[in-house]
Amino acid sequence: MSIDYYKFYPLFTMFVGLISFLIVGTVAGLISLEINEGMILLLGLPIGSLLMLFILSKLDRDKILAVIIRSLLGGFAGFLSGFIIGELLVEVIGFIIPSLKNLEQVKAQIVPNIVALSIADAIYGIFIGHLLYGRKSIKFFALICAIASIPFGILVSMSIDVDWIDFEQNLLFMLVSFGTTTGLAIGFYSLLKRVKANKG
Repeated sequence: MSIDYYKFYPLFTMFVGLISFLIVGTVAGLISLEINEGMILLLGLPIGSLLMLFILSKLDRDKILAVIIRSLLGGFAGFLSGFIIGELLVEVIGFIIPSLKNLEQVKAQIVPNIVALSIADAIYGIFIGHLLYGRKSIKFFALICAIASIPFGILVSMSIDVDWIDFEQNLLFMLVSFGTTTGLAIGFYSLLKRVKANKG
């Protein structure tokens, strides 16, 4: 591939991540209606990751099990860490700003959601980035995923009611954010490696 093509590669990989996780997440969401809403993440994380990496030609047979395990660990670790830190931030905001004593009122604030999702996406990105590119990619994936997750944090905060989504839509938005941000990080990291290789 030429450098000119690679300039648009991050957009392509981001789109692949978004579509892969959206499709898988929607199917998992429909299944969750019959079982449990947790199925959105339990099924969406590994299958979405496998689909994204397969389309991007980054899924080797010997890494399939590792992708499944790391996507689940990274996703749930990110989800729990982001949730805990987000809740702590809510408490801190409520303490600093007395007018926001009502917890539900504080939760409606956009900052805690953005912070929580940024942490969740960064952790998930670290797990996938380390698997694909090793330790050197950890900081890069964490930074790109955290920044790219901001629009999704805003989306979650807006409490949009999508008619065709009968299941927990915030879990779907979170799942799609994992794929979108990690896909973008894969594209940028590949572009960076390509540029360095050409200079060398």
